[in-house]
Amino acid sequence: MKRKTRYTIGELSEISNISTKTLRLYDEKGVLTPQGRDSDNNYRYYTEKQVIDALTLCEMRRNGFHMSELKRLMDIDDIHDSRNNLCEKIEKIEEEIRSLEDKATYVRNTLSIIDRSISIIENYNANNDLVIDESPEMTVLFTRYRSNFNANQLFWDRYLELHRIKDELGLTALSPLCAIFHDNYFNQFFFDEGDLEVYIQIAEQDRQSPSIKVKEPFVRASKVFSGWYADLLDGYVTLVKEIERNGYIIDGPSHEEYLLEFAYGFNTNNYYTRVSFPVKKA
Repeated sequence: MKRKTRYTIGELSEISNISTKTLRLYDEKGVLTPQGRDSDNNYRYYTEKQVIDALTLCEMRRNGFHMSELKRLMDIDDIHDSRNNLCEKIEKIEEEIRSLEDKATYVRNTLSIIDRSISIIENYNANNDLVIDESPEMTVLFTRYRSNFNANQLFWDRYLELHRIKDELGLTALSPLCAIFHDNYFNQFFFDEGDLEVYIQIAEQDRQSPSIKVKEPFVRASKVFSGWYADLLDGYVTLVKEIERNGYIIDGPSHEEYLLEFAYGFNTNNYYTRVSFPVKKA
């Protein structure tokens, strides 16, 4: 049989397992342009050498090379240059793997925080009774100073600042964002600025930083509320009344733990906040 010397785009696609769409893109980008042309119908064909080129491109793609790299690689004749390109590609791929592993770790950690938050929400029964328990000792990353803390607004700047410090120190968050309103809890509903502390629990316990401290355990009274933060005022009033009715008195500033909120992609209707006060027996 006479050996073929020219190949249509469909035939080259079948031989090389490169789609005709990709072959047309290679043609457009000057990576692999048909060199033969039929004098009768002016139809372009690929040559036998270009079949080899297409198989080479297919192998390069398996090795992870991208479109922007292929044309340059096809022009390399020196075997040492080819080897160096593969070594560089290995380094890039390994860096991508490390980056993906970091992203996977971050997503797993976020999922763990959400699962913990859902568990807390579900442990508060349907009637949302007052819960008296002891908060755990924890190592936290925190900032505290006067800033915007109005319940009608998200203090996203304090959130971003805290997470920037977390990333700079290479810390792992174990909890959602929490806040302590060192002024009277009422103030956040009527004033724009106040003494606000924000914190997250972290996994690391041996880091030295003025932004890290151990939060001592305390007896707390808490309830979980859903919805927008500005609507928490009625919940606070209910919580304070129930604390008194159960024979306790408030012994410190209010705490808010944002169990499910904007950072995890939830809309305002699905926000859940645990509100608590340190308490002691009356």
